[in-house]
Amino acid sequence: MRKSWLGRRLGALLYDSLLIIALWLLTGALVLAARGGEMPPVNASWYSALLLAVPCGFYLWFWLHGGQTLGMRAWNLRLTDLDGNPPRATACALRLAAAIPSLALAGLGLLWTLVPPAHRSWHGLASATKVVYFDRRSESSAHA
Repeated sequence: MRKSWLGRRLGALLYDSLLIIALWLLTGALVLAARGGEMPPVNASWYSALLLAVPCGFYLWFWLHGGQTLGMRAWNLRLTDLDGNPPRATACALRLAAAIPSLALAGLGLLWTLVPPAHRSWHGLASATKVVYFDRRSESSAHA
């Protein structure tokens, strides 16, 4: 395994964004169906919270079940703790909480991966996790 690079992370983020948009559309459709075709009011905080819960649940689920979102899998990336083991639930939750401001500040926390020597994002530093690149071909030949 080696350190991941920013291009792969952005590619995985783009893939995951498309999946999250699809989940938001599904969530909206379910809310519409439950409300008899009526949209919630613009200031409905429960709906905003529900829409925020979608990407949070998406990332937590995938990080805790294999350390990879579908986008990360496509780009051969995996989330681990600093020792290379699967991350614990508390680390995943902390990473998610730290990722919101990290990305909201014009992505500065993600751009921090360009800074040596650690090459880790702010949310990775805050949660003691890292995203690593792995070559599936070498992994599959090692298991053969």
